Amino acid sequence: MTPTPNASSVSADSEAIVRSAKVIYVRSNSLLVGASVVEDKLQKRSEFQQLGLSITRDESAADLILELRHDLFTMYVFSVIEPRTQLVIMSGKLSSLGGTVAGKVAKRFLKRLLQARQGQNSEQKRSGRSIADFQLPIWASIDFRH
Repeated sequence: MTPTPNASSVSADSEAIVRSAKVIYVRSNSLLVGASVVEDKLQKRSEFQQLGLSITRDESAADLILELRHDLFTMYVFSVIEPRTQLVIMSGKLSSLGGTVAGKVAKRFLKRLLQARQGQNSEQKRSGRSIADFQLPIWASIDFRH
């Protein structure tokens, strides 16, 4: 029997996959937003070149699959999938109101990829310090039991 991976090992694997990914395959299940439009928006963003990414039309050659699907009315869902394990590494939901869906998908995907590459987790991002760097306030050391 194969052991089930725990959450921390899956998270570590996801982070490693995102950090090393270079080749992206775009799949769109939406009739209104084609894969080629998303590809174009990705390639026009400065983060795309900064991260050293490329786009392939061969799904089997991709490190990551960026999948877009139309959800409900003006809502769209995107998922980023590791093709060999089919592990969903990241996902998001967005609206077509106030901008193009392809542009929003490209921006959010590249922003998250850039954050992962820079090693920013949510705690570091908020404060830039570890829990050991924090000091208790003076009242925390006073004994109020008298």
